[in-house]
Amino acid sequence: MHVEGIPDGATAMSRAVALPAAIAARLVLEGEIRASGARMPPTLPELFKPALAELANLGFEFTRRTVAV
Repeated sequence: MHVEGIPDGATAMSRAVALPAAIAARLVLEGEIRASGARMPPTLPELFKPALAELANLGFEFTRRTVAV
């Protein structure tokens, strides 16, 4: 994930922490996420796919790479 802060605004860290939580809360309130319970895994496609799409619209970049160990 790559994100930059907003000059004279929110830092990258504050955006990376607050926005996903706010997006998830909104999706629950709007009924787009129907899963419930304290053990709801963040790997549910109904949770992460719309959240990642919205984060991408807000300037977050997501890339995948493999690192040899």
